[in-house]
Amino acid sequence: MNSIKPVDDKTGEIFVAVDGKVKKIKIKILGNVGELFRLEAFNPDDANLVIAGSQVITDHIHFLQHDEPVRIIKTTELMP
Repeated sequence: MNSIKPVDDKTGEIFVAVDGKVKKIKIKILGNVGELFRLEAFNPDDANLVIAGSQVITDHIHFLQHDEPVRIIKTTELMP
């Protein structure tokens, strides 16, 4: 849940790194099992950014702005 900035109980925002920049994506929270959440992008144009292998930013997301430059310093692969 650290990677989801909640808007309400069914919607939120996530931030992904794409080509060295932050992309803010509004998402629907469709359900969860424990700490794993099923998400879907609101905008169909953003759907290709919310796929397996996406670089989702998980720390300090409350400081991020859309299209802000970002440098990845640590990656972790999570498996369901």
